[in-house]
Amino acid sequence: MDDEFQTRMTLPLFSSFSTIRRYTFSKMEIILGVIALSLFVLCMTLMGLLGTANSKLDVQDDHVCFDIGCMETATRAMELRNKSVDPCENFYEYACGNYQNVEHFYVDGQISSSKRSVQLDMLRQNENRVLDLLEKPIKKNHDSSSERKVKEFFRACNDINSRKKNKGTPIVRQIISKLGGWKLLGNWKPDWDFNDALQKVQTDLLVDPFYSVHVFSFGIYVYPLDALYRTYHRESWVKHKTYRTAYGMFIRRVVTHLVNDAISANLTQKTRVHNADVDEFIDDVFTIFNGSVAPEKTVYQRFKKVSLGELTNVTENHINWVKQLSYFFNNDSVTNETMVTFDNEAEIHLLRNLMTSLPVQNQNRILHNYLIWCLVEAYRKDLSMEYFNADSELYELETDRLEVLSFPRLCLHSASWVLTHAVNFLFIKHYFSEEQKKAAQEIVNNIKLASIAQMERAQWMSAKTIQEVKGQLEAFTLHVGYPDWMGNQENIDEMYKYLRINVSDHFENLLERNQHFIRVRSANLQKRESFDWIVYGVYSAQFSDYLYITAGGLQPPSFSMNQPYFYNFGSIGVAAALLLRMKIILHVFDVVPAFHCIQDLHSGTSIDDKSLAYYSTIKAFVYSSSLKLALNGYQNWLKNRGSEEKILPGMGLTKEQIFFLAHAQGQCSVGGNELHPYRNNDEEELNMAIGQLEEFSKAFNCRPGSKMNHKVKCNYD
Repeated sequence: MDDEFQTRMTLPLFSSFSTIRRYTFSKMEIILGVIALSLFVLCMTLMGLLGTANSKLDVQDDHVCFDIGCMETATRAMELRNKSVDPCENFYEYACGNYQNVEHFYVDGQISSSKRSVQLDMLRQNENRVLDLLEKPIKKNHDSSSERKVKEFFRACNDINSRKKNKGTPIVRQIISKLGGWKLLGNWKPDWDFNDALQKVQTDLLVDPFYSVHVFSFGIYVYPLDALYRTYHRESWVKHKTYRTAYGMFIRRVVTHLVNDAISANLTQKTRVHNADVDEFIDDVFTIFNGSVAPEKTVYQRFKKVSLGELTNVTENHINWVKQLSYFFNNDSVTNETMVTFDNEAEIHLLRNLMTSLPVQNQNRILHNYLIWCLVEAYRKDLSMEYFNADSELYELETDRLEVLSFPRLCLHSASWVLTHAVNFLFIKHYFSEEQKKAAQEIVNNIKLASIAQMERAQWMSAKTIQEVKGQLEAFTLHVGYPDWMGNQENIDEMYKYLRINVSDHFENLLERNQHFIRVRSANLQKRESFDWIVYGVYSAQFSDYLYITAGGLQPPSFSMNQPYFYNFGSIGVAAALLLRMKIILHVFDVVPAFHCIQDLHSGTSIDDKSLAYYSTIKAFVYSSSLKLALNGYQNWLKNRGSEEKILPGMGLTKEQIFFLAHAQGQCSVGGNELHPYRNNDEEELNMAIGQLEEFSKAFNCRPGSKMNHKVKCNYD
């Protein structure tokens, strides 16, 4: 079984053709020959592209970019698009129609998925790069070296023999024991204290059973039922019996393995697994899940600040919030008067109703079994293979993928969580230079300036509102790629100087990680900051005081210093514009003149949940206006540059057309299932947003009445 986790491949082709005419070639010579042949094929392809460019474009050579970066961008764009589709009838299909036929990145050589996307392909490529870096020899081997620690953590995690030997016993010995035993093992004491147990689970073991806590520069945020949302996808739980059945099988498989392993290791007086006990355990877990589902969708409510004392009263003392958060932050200054923010008042009341609805005679057992399951689910992938693959049916339903992640890829995810910035530093050092960061920052800064200028022209905003929003935008921090401090090796080493790694005991490393996180949390509370993004990820985010686009998202094809900037503005420029527009619109959307116009347009789409209508209308406005804003940003950049950019070869498209194409091809996706209608939403939203823009209709010369040239267009200025 170990062979399936090997990351190196043998090449039998070499042994078959390693001798020719009595001359024996070395493997290095053969590899160089293969590389030379590959380069020859690439050159022939590029020569063909040059010929296509010269024959099909009625332009002078000095107007066309023949650099290698332009060639690669053009080749990729032509691979994805479906030229047989009229862009004025279905732009998404025109831009992405051939995506499903393009070879994509494989996950450890084994993937069988009907769902994929350009962004997921980029993520897989970035993960492969980081895996390669983690497997390389350690260069900085001193005691405080974060490189040494992350590579030794990765090595310990991949120790399959130790996993086989220990099976499920680390959870029984080092996790379940902290909660006073387990009824299925026959050593649980029913007179336990729920708040004491919740402290251990939430703080010492880093699992969020009923809520999660985050520290930002503007304060402490509490997200009630956040873990249940993430774990369960409540809508799927309510609507799909198949989903519930698969989850029940998953629980049964895992707890049966645990009890059997405890019996084999003489960690319990039990001699066999009792099905009635397992049934009761599953019922208790499902009781909590069922109680976390609201009978109806609640309308989104604005963030609300409350004191911990008020929060304890609202939840009727079932959760002692002062006790929980003072232990969580290891800080005695947390009191009843400490203020926290939560984003939806209904969730707090739902949490209270869940706690009060439990039958009194079984309340302790139900809560205890639920906490045990939260811990087991969180740590079971750090055990042996039978635990690792226990959720195969559920995984397929949740992700629509049939792939089974290998230990190396799982250990990459684990290392990225435990030593986040050590992994981040490895990635940016090798794959995101300071020059790339500055170039991407220039694009985002242009979008910010265009956003301020666009807002100042808005006649529907009062002068006072314009000044307020302008001040917020000017103070807004733009993290592009990574924060500056992350590029300094000494900063990263200092961050993990107290973290001890045992190269032969992965589970011990996890518990040591927990202690490290406790120290970090306490420091974050004092500094009011927390930055734990994984920079090789492919995403962007907007918070109250900063915007962030990852270095992983600033890779080809989304961004490259070697491709024309009309392509870069169409991809990451629109991403930045989306974040900035959302920053503004959340404060003033109720007075946007286009509100009712957009609401009427979207009343006939697949979004039929009335409680989501307001949010959907905001999203539609932000999408179309962001495309317009990014195009304005590019035009301003071009004006400041003082010269035109060359067009891409072989495509027969203008700069404006490729701007829209670049954005659309960043959204390409295929597949999906009943739980995840992946492509349909992307296609509908993109076509609706682009069809609203006169700039698009003009660029592609769309006739009046075509599907991408809407008769009714709202005002997005």
